[in-house]
Amino acid sequence: MCRRILPGLFLLGLALAAGAAGAQSGDTVVTTLGGRELLDLLRDQGVAPELGRDSEGDPTISFKVEGLKCVIFFYNCEHGRCRSFKYASGFSMKKKPSLAAVNAWNRERRFARAFLDDEQDPHLQMDVDLDGGVTRTHLVETLSTWRAVLTLFAERIASE
Repeated sequence: MCRRILPGLFLLGLALAAGAAGAQSGDTVVTTLGGRELLDLLRDQGVAPELGRDSEGDPTISFKVEGLKCVIFFYNCEHGRCRSFKYASGFSMKKKPSLAAVNAWNRERRFARAFLDDEQDPHLQMDVDLDGGVTRTHLVETLSTWRAVLTLFAERIASE
C-alpha cells in the first residue's frame, strides 16, 4: 500500500513545485486575453503582427510565418477580453489539392484542421481555448505549434 501512495505523493509534490516555479517566474495564468496582449506576445517571439478589428468589433491580428499570411480571430469576447482565439491561414492556389489529400491531413495530423473553401482552396485553422487558465509559456507554445503545422501543411499541399 505504501508503495502506491508514495509515488502518487511524489508526483503531487512535483506538480506543486512546478506550479510554484511558474508563479515565481511571473508566468501568470490568464483565462481571458485582449488583442494588444497577444500582439505583444507575438512581437516578443519575433513576429511582426498588425492589430485590426472584425465586423463585430472583436480584435484580429495579421502576421506572417515563413512568408505565409496568417490571421488570429478572437471569440467569446466581452469588454475587449476574449476567452478563445483561432489561428487561420488560407491558400489561393492554381493547382488545387484534392479533398482526399485534405482528409488525409486531418486523419494523420493533430492540433490543426484543414478544409477546402467554396473555390476549393485549402485552409488551415487551430483553436486555442483559455478556459481553465493558461500561462504565457503555453501561449508561446501554441505559436510554436502553429508555425510547425502551418509549415508542414504548406509543404504538403504544394507537393500535392
